[in-house]
Amino acid sequence: MMLRIHDAEFWRMCTLVVGAFLAVALLGLISLALVFANQDNYGDGWTPGPLVATFYDGDPPGTLTPSSPADPPDLADQVAVAWGVATGWPNSEKWGHIMGYTSVGDDLLVHTNLTDPVDQSELCQLLFEMNNDDVIALDPQIDQILITGTDGQVIWSCVTTAEVQ
Repeated sequence: MMLRIHDAEFWRMCTLVVGAFLAVALLGLISLALVFANQDNYGDGWTPGPLVATFYDGDPPGTLTPSSPADPPDLADQVAVAWGVATGWPNSEKWGHIMGYTSVGDDLLVHTNLTDPVDQSELCQLLFEMNNDDVIALDPQIDQILITGTDGQVIWSCVTTAEVQ
């Protein structure tokens, strides 16, 4: 069946199509008007809505607010990060016996899985080199290194000075 311009059915179909387009356009205009009307409910239209306003502190963007500085990490955390970067610990085969670090003031305890006293002078030397590195800048500086075994007993110790104590 072919529609011709002179047929009433053709004009009826055109009227339906144009009517549908007009209905969609009218719904779009009503939605847009509602959005603009609702936007002014929060003042000048630029302030955040109620959900975002709970996180907004009221200072203009880019304003720095004073705060107290964070406490510096303790010596053991500083050493663990620096030692990990320098040697690949804890995935290092050579230093795999080191289980962790603890600090008491400026003394560093190195926990190992060793059971017998073993020469750890290379470990001490590397830790003291890291201690004196200006880039790493440990704060506080390591004064004494105590290396503990599996039972928690000290199996090796090193100090920065050669004084007899």
